[in-house]
Amino acid sequence: MIGWSGEPMDVLTSVENRVRDGVRLRGIDPMREPDLTQHAFSAVAGFGPLQKYLDDPEIEELWINERLTDA
Repeated sequence: MIGWSGEPMDVLTSVENRVRDGVRLRGIDPMREPDLTQHAFSAVAGFGPLQKYLDDPEIEELWINERLTDA
């Protein structure tokens, strides 16, 4: 992927930067609210509500019996 400057850019880095920029544009400090930033990133580039379980090294398997929704 090519970044705005014309330099090659890692896709993950590009998504992270855009999520952080979007969060900042809404007046939220990603350093003070890392959970919100992580939630936004997971929704855009991850597996949404499943991402926290996939990232947890203690969890070995997931069984999904119904559609997940964010409450």
